[in-house]
Amino acid sequence: MMMVLGKVEDDEVLYRSVPNGCFTTADGALRLTSTAFNDPTQKPSVDRAKLCDANPAYTRKRPTDGVVSLTARSVRQIADVVQNDKHGNPKLAYAIAVIPDPIKDHLILPDNLAHAIIMANPDFESGSVFRKLKESLARIASQGGWVVEPSVASK
Repeated sequence: MMMVLGKVEDDEVLYRSVPNGCFTTADGALRLTSTAFNDPTQKPSVDRAKLCDANPAYTRKRPTDGVVSLTARSVRQIADVVQNDKHGNPKLAYAIAVIPDPIKDHLILPDNLAHAIIMANPDFESGSVFRKLKESLARIASQGGWVVEPSVASK
């Protein structure tokens, strides 16, 4: 059941926790991969910065995770998530939304009033279209950079 806690405004900053394995290191820089936005429901979760005291550490799932940021506006402006027909021609463009999805009194998950989801309208018809969204989100988050770098174990 989704409990709505105010509209997510365009200028809001969103945080996404990024576990090890969802980034690469190249030339000494941490590069985000689209797997950072994997989600079994095809609705990646984020936290609204203004509802977690603009503290990106709040969003970390594990102490080794990194955190990236995006704005709701940049997410909503994604326009390249398109379902093609069997001939490769565009047949359906998806509208991308950021929806409040506070977690309260869940059986498994801890309370998180800052929680929101990124979703498409309509729902995705295939995993390949969801992959396009994840790639767009990773590109946007990479431009914003890390707000908390992940702990990288030396080998």
